[in-house]
Amino acid sequence: MGKTWERFVAWMGGSRRAKPVFILCGLLVAALFVFSAIILLGSMTGQNRQFATRDSAGPEWATTAFSTALKESAAVQPGERRADLAGTGDGPGERKIIYNANLTLETGEPDDVHDFVTEYLKEQKGYVASARRWMDGDERLYIHMRLRLPAPALETVIAAIGGLGKVVEKSLTGSDVTEEYYDLEARLKNKKRQEERYLEILQAAKTVDEVLKVERELERIRGEIESMEGRFRYLQDQTELATLNLLCREPSRLGRGILRPGELFQEIAGVFLKSLRLLILIVTGVLPWLVIAGLVFFAVFAGRKRRRGRE
Repeated sequence: MGKTWERFVAWMGGSRRAKPVFILCGLLVAALFVFSAIILLGSMTGQNRQFATRDSAGPEWATTAFSTALKESAAVQPGERRADLAGTGDGPGERKIIYNANLTLETGEPDDVHDFVTEYLKEQKGYVASARRWMDGDERLYIHMRLRLPAPALETVIAAIGGLGKVVEKSLTGSDVTEEYYDLEARLKNKKRQEERYLEILQAAKTVDEVLKVERELERIRGEIESMEGRFRYLQDQTELATLNLLCREPSRLGRGILRPGELFQEIAGVFLKSLRLLILIVTGVLPWLVIAGLVFFAVFAGRKRRRGRE
């Protein structure tokens, strides 16, 4: 290993016209440029993919499968049977889906939106389940409303409210509880028939022991019925009425040309963090090449010093 290092130092300190150190430095610089170009291209490609995903998600939202499902559910009235679910006998008739939507709206007048939504929901046979109003540290007004409305009207209401400002975010999820709903309905009917049967047995009981046994069974069955009825009422309410979580907020002061001290510090902090991240990436990428260059220059310096000592 020692002889190899001495040969390398002697080669680097040689008196050739094309200095080996210049060749190595040129190769290092070229490799550094290629490495940096690969990192930048990868970063730009990732950002373009993110922007493309964000841009394509918004406009096509109204034509998603959820929108189609809403239209299909709107076409099925209570008591009707869907063709794809219709079976023989007393099978399930209509699909039961719990819809939950979220809408974030940016507007200069959140209070006006609140008043409009309250009146508009009455026309759609819905109601405001809860509402909350607050302001952040920069006096930016927020209003959150939890709305309950008939599921077939959900898409229409979202479109109407979305036209009152800038839609920042919206989402829609649907949970199919058809199987649970009709299974629970059938079990509830069976439990009630069982209760009626025990009531008949109770009327025919002749001894105290028989009466006590039947009453214990009736108490157990009625407890199960109460639990099932509670769950069944919940499923009925959730499937008949969709839930829309609406958040209205004022635009940022920066977007309206007004910059408050708190938001100024936030902007400065954001720029500082981005520059720090960029600096870390540069140092991480360049540091190995600096180490290699340092070793090369050290070898050249040692070779020249040894050659001068021999002279």
